[in-house]
Amino acid sequence: MEVQHESIPGPDVIISFSIQSKEGVDLLNPDNPLSFKHGDIGLYEDIQLTKEVTREWSSDIDGKMEIYKWEENGKEVYKISILAQGEKNLDDSKKYGSCYLKLSDEVIDEISVEIVDEMTYSYVSSFSYNGTVIFSDENGYVDWDGVIIK
Repeated sequence: MEVQHESIPGPDVIISFSIQSKEGVDLLNPDNPLSFKHGDIGLYEDIQLTKEVTREWSSDIDGKMEIYKWEENGKEVYKISILAQGEKNLDDSKKYGSCYLKLSDEVIDEISVEIVDEMTYSYVSSFSYNGTVIFSDENGYVDWDGVIIK
């Protein structure tokens, strides 16, 4: 099992994942009639914390989300990469951030991260999807296969 956990030097990190149905169907593959339409997918910050995607939300966070095709174990898989960002907490050395991934008008998911900001690099130390901790420093990245099940 190969886990995609990518980070880049500097204040932010990239986290990548695929989205599949419980039956293993790639919900990002545009050839699949059940997939989410790429044109509908957006990454948003909820300025007013309403959890409603309206013009009140910040615009799509340009350059901070990408959908791409990836070959994994001889099979093509579509993935989303998100540039995770956060604000520094004065009580500790971590940054905390959240945003919303709009997959369709009906499906809006919340992404939360904790980021450890070291002197020369940063990394995501905790990643939650809709309130469920996907990985953290406590349970480690090896416990996650890079797939979000919907």
